[in-house]
Amino acid sequence: MPTQHEPSELDTQLGFDYLKENESLIPACQRIGDSDKYQELLMDPDLSDYIVGHIMAHERERVIPALQQKTGLSREDTETLFLYMIHGSFAVNRAHKFVKDPKWSHDVQLLNRFTNAGYKTFKD
Repeated sequence: MPTQHEPSELDTQLGFDYLKENESLIPACQRIGDSDKYQELLMDPDLSDYIVGHIMAHERERVIPALQQKTGLSREDTETLFLYMIHGSFAVNRAHKFVKDPKWSHDVQLLNRFTNAGYKTFKD
């Protein structure tokens, strides 16, 4: 297994600098993870449900309407997508220990591309 991340086509399309400049493409849990004071809390498995619940409460009214607009789905269906996205983003960011390095950047870009492809299937 390689120990160093090799740049891919995906990395060059939405590079690290692009993600830093367009923070809305970065999951909420990673934006919170930028703060040193939250690092230890974010890594505590006993607090994960509480933290994810707080992120969801904070982001819900901004994200759900945007998801509905992108997909044309009902509020109920977008709630399911939202739940999946927040929990999945938290899990991926936690696996990276909330460190924004080239591998993290690649993974976020990969997931954004995957998500955007999914949005397109609902609009077709």
